[in-house]
Amino acid sequence: MVVHCHQDACLHELHKEDAISAAVAEFSWDLKYAGAQILISEYFFEGDSSLSNYKNHADSFICSNLPQSPYHQTYTTPGGMVHLRDGANTQYVTGTAMLFTAYSDLLAKYNQKVSCGDQQFDANHLMDFAKKQMDYILGKNPNNRSYMVDFGNNPPKQAHHRGASVPVLSPNAVISCPMSFVDYYNKNQPNANELTGAILGGPDRHDNFNDQRWESAMTEPCTYTNSQAVAVLAKLASPGAKSS
Repeated sequence: MVVHCHQDACLHELHKEDAISAAVAEFSWDLKYAGAQILISEYFFEGDSSLSNYKNHADSFICSNLPQSPYHQTYTTPGGMVHLRDGANTQYVTGTAMLFTAYSDLLAKYNQKVSCGDQQFDANHLMDFAKKQMDYILGKNPNNRSYMVDFGNNPPKQAHHRGASVPVLSPNAVISCPMSFVDYYNKNQPNANELTGAILGGPDRHDNFNDQRWESAMTEPCTYTNSQAVAVLAKLASPGAKSS
């Protein structure tokens, strides 16, 4: 039997019948529960009480990441950055900030709050936290430096990126893989080509950062880091958003 329904209605039924949910403290490229939970929470706010579990799990994600929450469990550096693990850690920073931004919009739209034990947090609390994460990446941190290439104060110069670090060569140039490490990779000098706007992996759990391309955990840029940052920055740049 073929069931015909409006796209939103079908999606709604799929969420209720086939979805699996769990309380998580992380949002990343291979753990997306929290993102789905926040999106589905809008149906709960619109009156579908059968989806309360998703809303509770969305709240749990917020409570696990918000430093003021009594249920806070995600590590934050002394400077205030979310740090889950070394290796492109800024993906977790921008991902968390993106979900906080999205949920902040929903809380404001439906006049709701997140309850973490005996404390409640409104849309402004969530947006403030998202903004602090982006401020950290863009320069408001213990090192007083930006982690976005060619932006802000003392931005990184040695992104772990082949296209940015290898200079333009003649058409007939012979490239030796072993020698490329000597000629380009291991040279302690700025990259030859632009990579404007790329957010690099960022500091370790102690806010330490080494701007050297062989420190890939700190200097490698990732598309999924930047893509998540776009949503937060667009919100912050919108009329009425708080200024830095």
